[in-house]
Amino acid sequence: MKNENKTNAQLIAELKKMRHRVSELEQTETARVQALRESEQRFMQIAENALEWIWEVDVNGLYTYVSPIVEKTLGYKPEEFVGKKHFYDLFHPKEREELKKAALGVFAQKLPFREFPNRNIHKTGKEVWLLTSGVPMLDEKGELIGYRGADTDITERKQAEETLAFEREQLLSIFDSIDEVVYVTDPDTYEILYVNQAIQDAFQKELIGGVCYREFQGLDSPCEFCTNEIILKQKPASHRWEYHNPALDRDFAIVDRIIKWPDGRDVRFELAIDITERKQAELALQESEARYRSLIEHSNDAIYLLYDRKFEIINKKFGQLLGYTLEEVNKPDFDFINLVASKSRPVIEDRTKRASRGEKLALKYEFTAVAKNGKELEVEASVSYISYKDGIATQGIIRDITERKNAEQQIQKDLQEKTILLSEIHHRVKNSLQVVVGLLQLQSRKIKDENILDLFNESKNRIYMMASVYEKLYHTENFSSIDFKEYLNDVLNKMYRFSGMSHRVSFKMDIKNIVLGLDDAIPVALILNELFTNSIKYAFPENKKGAIEISFNLLDEETYQLIYKDNGVGLPDNIDFSTTETLGLHLVKILAKQINGDSVFKPNGWTTFVIEFKGYGYVKKGINR
Repeated sequence: MKNENKTNAQLIAELKKMRHRVSELEQTETARVQALRESEQRFMQIAENALEWIWEVDVNGLYTYVSPIVEKTLGYKPEEFVGKKHFYDLFHPKEREELKKAALGVFAQKLPFREFPNRNIHKTGKEVWLLTSGVPMLDEKGELIGYRGADTDITERKQAEETLAFEREQLLSIFDSIDEVVYVTDPDTYEILYVNQAIQDAFQKELIGGVCYREFQGLDSPCEFCTNEIILKQKPASHRWEYHNPALDRDFAIVDRIIKWPDGRDVRFELAIDITERKQAELALQESEARYRSLIEHSNDAIYLLYDRKFEIINKKFGQLLGYTLEEVNKPDFDFINLVASKSRPVIEDRTKRASRGEKLALKYEFTAVAKNGKELEVEASVSYISYKDGIATQGIIRDITERKNAEQQIQKDLQEKTILLSEIHHRVKNSLQVVVGLLQLQSRKIKDENILDLFNESKNRIYMMASVYEKLYHTENFSSIDFKEYLNDVLNKMYRFSGMSHRVSFKMDIKNIVLGLDDAIPVALILNELFTNSIKYAFPENKKGAIEISFNLLDEETYQLIYKDNGVGLPDNIDFSTTETLGLHLVKILAKQINGDSVFKPNGWTTFVIEFKGYGYVKKGINR
């Protein structure tokens, strides 16, 4: 009986322990369920408020969950997706089967994937580009039960990329239309990335993808004269040099610089202008001068001594040149004026009269001589007056400069032709820039994003500023410099009138009569464009009134000072132009460095920019870069 009571007591104790254990398990399960519920709630909150479209699909790709943002992204409500559509149903028809096969292959391997671009069809029929990432969902046994992931709408980015690609094609089209050589290479691998039609026609073979030193020079290693290292060090500045290409047997004036390629890398851009004919002309002229000098050195000039209208001395060369002997020039009926062609006799007679009055004359002069046989020749006479006998004699050296005169006429003709060519180049550059502005204007009509549209308009304004400089150059006489006061009065006043702010923002300019060369004019014009645009856009919000003032003066004979200021809302004292999101102000610093200028920002009171630089383009002072 006692043993039985003990056994019952043990059973009751065990039962109590089991009940306690069950209670603990129930509490643990309740806590786990609660944690899972809270986790699911957090997931749903994130999914339903995220900017990305969050989704889940089963092992067959059928949607089991989509976040509400799907309606904004693709036009469908979540209930139109869940249990009704597979992830591949909205793929573009042209790519659907290929993308479906690739995605299911990833499913089979239970692999995660990231940033997979795909084109889909919106409920309205328009195209929507998505960037998709996903991770597999596995059960306790490691079997795939589906995928969970997110999609980001990249349609606007794709459109912007397509627009940039279009602009690049337009630019390359312009390069293909010019006669100068243009090509692009990778400075690290020497791979040829682009050649224009002119260089393609010159080499008559496929060049893109080849190595520049092999295709262009026929070498097995990089050229000794390669400028890659130079332009990489001094980017974005250009490097100018001349080179004779033995493969083409042509001479080129070359401009190299580093630019950004569409994939983001730094590449070498080269523009090569064929100057072979110019070089040949220069060489021919040099050879002609060498022959002429050799002739002078090995043959005596015509030398004479004239006293009292009588030739006292003439040398052998005199006879060879003019055909007279000493006896002939001293005949009673011979006069020095007989050696002078009719068109030059007034010059000689004037010199004779002035000499008789004791005036000081130039010791070297030119005239047209006439030989005994009637042949006219251009000569240079160098004279000196020496004491001779009881008076003053004229000692003269006559040099035949007929060839030189002809050469000078040819040079003048060549110069005139080059001036016409330079005028045409400026005209074409200006027209090409205006074409680009027009293309940007056309393309901007298709852009809905205001930020991208602003960037297009800013680019258009910068190109317009450069085009206007070339327009001014085209109407100047020397095509190398412009009247900057006239230019700024024209361009900035137009910008001020078109800004729509003339009723509340005053505009004042104090600009001296300054002439700038092309190398300085374009950067300064762009600097003023950026500062003026920045003021108009940001300095006077909400109908704020104010003023903009510009002064541009010479501090000394070669130092310019540009001061730009406005009294708008101002900029932070500690602004860093190298990191600011305002591209225009960053460009101001870059352009100031391009002209070797010192720039200072003064935020107190008026927002003021002061830029000082040497006036290398100040042609009136004869200062050249």
